[in-house]
Amino acid sequence: MAGDGVGQCAAADAFVPTVHVELQGLLPDTEALPTKGNLVPFRIENSAEQPAEFDVTAFVDFGTMYTHKIDLGTLEIPAGESRTVHLDLGKSAAEIEKMKYSGMMRVVARRLDTGEWSGSEPVFFHAPVGTQAVSIYSEAALHATYRGGDFRGLLAKAAMDEVGVVTTRVLDASYTPPQPNDGLESDLAPEVTP
Repeated sequence: MAGDGVGQCAAADAFVPTVHVELQGLLPDTEALPTKGNLVPFRIENSAEQPAEFDVTAFVDFGTMYTHKIDLGTLEIPAGESRTVHLDLGKSAAEIEKMKYSGMMRVVARRLDTGEWSGSEPVFFHAPVGTQAVSIYSEAALHATYRGGDFRGLLAKAAMDEVGVVTTRVLDASYTPPQPNDGLESDLAPEVTP
């Protein structure tokens, strides 16, 4: 559910969120969409009855355990209106070129006068091998098409023996990468119950 990061310290039945953040446009469940100029549009909506200013921040990882915090500025949004901000992944060409696993991004908007905030659903991305043109996709496509984040198929190639090859994206319990079948079971292998 978009806006799952809505934060406010008010009674659940009395609180009506006034800020909402989402990717502009829909992502299909099984495929990626190319970006235009590596710009990813997010819509910030102010459903309050008065104008408000919002600090907007993106949190992006490039398929690693490190998350980059990117300030997207402050927006003044009139009552009942929305504005679009663009996350420019083209500024991160060096990180994109080195990606081995899917990256993830979220955008968070915090209302300055009340502290209320909302975060977008995660959006996953990578640049197809040999390009720097980023494609974006949903969590469903991450699992259905991109092997839980292993879009290059490295886990099958590395036979799970390269130190540090698995990222948190690939450790998702709903995806099991190909395993070499050596007939042995490890006592150290965790049991995963979906």
